[in-house]
Amino acid sequence: MHKSRPLLMIVLFVLALILGACGGADSSNDSSFEFSENSDTANQNDNNGEAQIPEVTFRLQNQGSHSTYVQAGTEPGPGWLSVTFAGEDEAIHVLWDCGLPCECPVEGQEVTACMDCGMMPPSPRELAPGEEVSFTWNGLQRAIRGDCFEKVQLYDDHMEAQFCHGAHPGHDDIEGYIEDVRCETVDFQLGVDQEVVVTIEDDSLPPLPATPEIEFAVENQSDQPIFIQYGVSPMPSWLSVWRGDEYIRIQVTCDAPNECDSGDPPVACGMPMPTVREIPPGGEERLRWNGINYHIPPGQYCYEEIQLYDEILDVEICYGFDIDQEEDFASPQYVKDPICETVTFALLHDEEAVVTAH
Repeated sequence: MHKSRPLLMIVLFVLALILGACGGADSSNDSSFEFSENSDTANQNDNNGEAQIPEVTFRLQNQGSHSTYVQAGTEPGPGWLSVTFAGEDEAIHVLWDCGLPCECPVEGQEVTACMDCGMMPPSPRELAPGEEVSFTWNGLQRAIRGDCFEKVQLYDDHMEAQFCHGAHPGHDDIEGYIEDVRCETVDFQLGVDQEVVVTIEDDSLPPLPATPEIEFAVENQSDQPIFIQYGVSPMPSWLSVWRGDEYIRIQVTCDAPNECDSGDPPVACGMPMPTVREIPPGGEERLRWNGINYHIPPGQYCYEEIQLYDEILDVEICYGFDIDQEEDFASPQYVKDPICETVTFALLHDEEAVVTAH
């Protein structure tokens, strides 16, 4: 019986080894799970524990049936967009702008980070149907500190974006700011929302301006007849309208008789013979224009109707006191030594542009 005790001890020793091996396997699995969690933490530490830099894109889209205008050339950001903290009124600086050109220096150092730039004049930018403007911001605020700014990185702030558009300014608005401004404010959270979009529909578009109408006239206040030209292309022959150096076609003429989108075959029309029209003393000749420019695209034999509204234009009106014609009276007639005068007018505001012969 005493001989069996060593055998029992050997069996117990083997069981202990087996149990120890099983316990080691469980411990290894626990360590592996903990290591996986520590690896995520380690990766975050590699990013210095900072949140990801946010990025949000603001879009203003015109889905209406006619154009609107957005403001350009104003600061502290895109002229059509302002960003504020939720519940606050003051727009934050989302761009480095000329009104605040210098970054605040590190304490003890001189100001060196300044932007050398000139202020862009305010101006309207057309936003045609189907077009959009956009701006992408990375959450970097230029916080004003006296006469300089300090860069402050924002992350998950609750904010508001205000989108604005309006009508083209009148010709007498030298400041260049849009009129009849319509704005819409949208709440967003930085770092959560990647896009903030405002869509302009017809009910939020500024109304179209009234269709312009102006009369051009030459008046004869002299004591003898005057003559004006007809039948010379482009017509009307006795006057021409200009926008700077650009000729404005105010009538359809034979050099482009079809509208480009009509699909109609070119119309063959003969050029009329040049003739003159006599205006007796006290008489006048008038032509009414509705502001449509029958523009001919380069290299094409057709025209596009472009409605002009609020424009500063010039009209050149010509007349003469004699005619140049062969004796048979069947040859072309031309005004001899024409006298031409230019009148500047404001389409949509002026009712007439008149030249007077004395």
